[in-house]
Amino acid sequence: MGTLATMDMGLAAFAMLFFYALWQYVKTPDTRRLIYCGVAMGLMLSAKFSAIFLLPVAAVLLYVALPWRAAIRAFLLWTGIAAIVIQILYLSPGGLFLYKTGLDSVNQDHNPDYLVFLAGQLDHSFASYFAVAWLLKEPLATLLLGGIGLWAMRQLEFPRLTWLFLLLPLLAILTAHMLFADDLGVRYILPAFPFAHLIAGIGAGWLLTLRWGRPLAVALVAWIAIAAIAIYPDSLSYFNEAAGGKLMLDDSNVDWGQGLKQLRDWLDVNGKGRPVRLAYFGSFPPANYIPNAQPLDPGDLKPGSAPGLYAVSAHFVARRPELARMKPTAIVGHSIYIYALPPQSVSP
Repeated sequence: MGTLATMDMGLAAFAMLFFYALWQYVKTPDTRRLIYCGVAMGLMLSAKFSAIFLLPVAAVLLYVALPWRAAIRAFLLWTGIAAIVIQILYLSPGGLFLYKTGLDSVNQDHNPDYLVFLAGQLDHSFASYFAVAWLLKEPLATLLLGGIGLWAMRQLEFPRLTWLFLLLPLLAILTAHMLFADDLGVRYILPAFPFAHLIAGIGAGWLLTLRWGRPLAVALVAWIAIAAIAIYPDSLSYFNEAAGGKLMLDDSNVDWGQGLKQLRDWLDVNGKGRPVRLAYFGSFPPANYIPNAQPLDPGDLKPGSAPGLYAVSAHFVARRPELARMKPTAIVGHSIYIYALPPQSVSP
C-alpha cells in the first residue's frame, strides 16, 4: 500500500509463504517440510486474524493431495506447531488466550450506521465492493495478464492440484471479505493479490513462448511499469484507467492522511504565508507539519464560500458532490485537494 504498512501486507506475505510450504510438502511429504508448514501457518495466523479463513482451504488442499489419514495427521501437527509459534510471538505465557481474546474482538468497533462510498453512491454496504475495488486498483495490464494466464493454464492442461492451489486461496479471501468485512478498502483483500499475480506471471511466461506473444508481453509489462512510475510516490492513491480520473473509492483506497508533508511543501512554495483551512482525514496531528492550519468542516466549503485557501482530503471530496464539481487549484500527493477561492467567489 505505497508507503503505508498494514497487517494486510503481512498476511499477504505469510499466506503466500504458507501455501508455498504446503505445495512443497504435498509434493514431497517429510518431517522437515512438515515443520516448515507449521511454522509458516503460525506466522500467517499471527499476521492477521482473517487468516483463519485460509485454514479450511489448506485442509481441502491436503485432502485432495494426500490420503485422508496422512492429511489429518499433517494438519493436526501443523496446528500444534502453529500454536507454539503464536505462543512465542505473543511473548506471554497466555499467548493463545490473548490470541483468542483478540479474535473475539474483531469488528467490535463496527458502526452499523456508517455509509460506504462506491462510485458516487453511499450505502451501508455493497455486495460488489471488493470486486469493484480490485478491478479499479489493479493495473489493467495485470488484469489482462491474469486472464491470459487462466487461458494458458487451460491450454497447457495444468494439473487440477495446481489450479486449486492458485484459485482456492484467492477465492476464499475474496468471498470471506465480501461476506464478513466492512467495505473500507481494497487493502483487506491484498492477501489474494499474490495468487492472482502468479497467474498473471503464467500468462506472461506463456506469451513469451509465442512469437506473436512476445511483443504483447513486453507491452503489458511496460504498461505496468509506466503505471507505477506515473503515480510514484503516491502509490496508495492509484486508480487504473477504468476509473476515468474520478474518485471512485475513498478511505484507505486513496487517502489515509499521507499527504501532509507534500501539503506543507506546496504551501511553502505557493501559500505565500496565507492561512489555510484544512479538512483532514487521517490520524496524525496535522499541526505537526502545518501549524497555522485552521480546522475545516468539509460541509462548510462549497461554491460561494468565503475567499481563502482551503485544503480538503480526497476522502471528503469523494463523498461530497459539491466538492467533486469544484475545480481544484491543485491536487497534492493525489490525496489533498487545494481550493484557492478569490474574493469574487463570495455570493452576493
